[in-house]
Amino acid sequence: MKKDDRIYWMPQPGPQTEAFTCPADEIMAGGERGGGKSQLIIGCEVTGAQRNGMNWNGIIFRKKYKDFKEIRIDFDRLIAQGLPARRIGGENQINFVKYDWGGTTTLAQAGSLKAVEDWQGHQFTRVSIDEAQQFPYLTAMMALLKGSMRSAQGIYSQMLLTGNPGGPGASQIKNMFIPLEYGGDVDVREGHINYVEIPQDDGTVAKVSRVFIQLPLMQNRILIDGDPGYLNRLRSIQDPNLRAAWLDGRWDVFVGQAFNFSKKNILEKPIWPVPSYSPIYMSFDWGWGAPFHVGWYWVDSDGRFFLFAEWYGCKQNMPNLGVQMVDNDIAEGILEREKKMGILGRVKRRIAGQDCFRKKPNYQGGGQGPATADEFEAYCKRADVRKKYGEGADLSLFPGDDTRETKIRQVRNRLRGSKARGFR
Repeated sequence: MKKDDRIYWMPQPGPQTEAFTCPADEIMAGGERGGGKSQLIIGCEVTGAQRNGMNWNGIIFRKKYKDFKEIRIDFDRLIAQGLPARRIGGENQINFVKYDWGGTTTLAQAGSLKAVEDWQGHQFTRVSIDEAQQFPYLTAMMALLKGSMRSAQGIYSQMLLTGNPGGPGASQIKNMFIPLEYGGDVDVREGHINYVEIPQDDGTVAKVSRVFIQLPLMQNRILIDGDPGYLNRLRSIQDPNLRAAWLDGRWDVFVGQAFNFSKKNILEKPIWPVPSYSPIYMSFDWGWGAPFHVGWYWVDSDGRFFLFAEWYGCKQNMPNLGVQMVDNDIAEGILEREKKMGILGRVKRRIAGQDCFRKKPNYQGGGQGPATADEFEAYCKRADVRKKYGEGADLSLFPGDDTRETKIRQVRNRLRGSKARGFR
């Protein structure tokens, strides 16, 4: 096909152009509401297809099909204005934008991690995750999709994420992308590429480049000029957290997460060692593909709980992927940590999820294996374990609340205050 030099989309000057031309492997663009995030994704797809023709195969993910409404409208508008393409698909199904140049952009929902797995056998020149903060399994989702990002024709494959502060995936975005200046965890300035080293089992190191680019509302002149009242509507939001998230792009506010942690919940100076008179409790959340979590708490005379140690079983630099550790190894890790902390034999009760008391798949040999609670008990009865840890080798588990809502409510109540002030 003859080369098409017409301009169908052009980034606005400033941060949108910076994100459009950024060479990083993984780009997170957004922050403020109305900064032009979705338009950036669409523009990258259109120009990618125009430049690479039939070798272009991009995909855009949203949480639900209905979330694509605005993106479908924007593609249709470009097509009506002359973009040589057609969109195929309805409101509640996969959509394909087929370009006359030969490339394709797929609009796919990823309402679960299983839906992401269905795309593993495909090849994509670009993967875009719109409103990435809405995906609680974002880190695992990104890991699965990396295997599908390849091009035998030499097109550089990138992953583009967009989103605003808040939502179930916000903490993962903060950990991977967001600079300290915007309330995140990454010690790199906005717009500067962060080179992350990921150790491999063979002793080598894999490197990935990441960047966060803030897209300010005021830089989106198309929106500001077309709807001058939008900025004032955001300013009129009474909820200070929501206003800080949407108008200032702050990621250290509580919007849409399960728990509202604040500075009042964290001790400036840790109390250590644990007071000898205080009872100690342990919580255990089992995980295999997802991380497991062990938490140790002591309680003061006012009934306030203090989380003083924890063990999070995730893969390095992948906070949403479990290490797939068998129960005996977890039991050994718990006892070893308690011995080092000097609290072996002091734990009054160990609370675990209901799944720890049900039989589960035998991950080593197939079929069903014993429940985690039974595995822990049997492990502690072994002669070698008793010899090493003595009477402290007791990991008897007790079932906790059986509903997620009840558990969340209990933690929220303790974080909120009354006798629970100081919970950490």
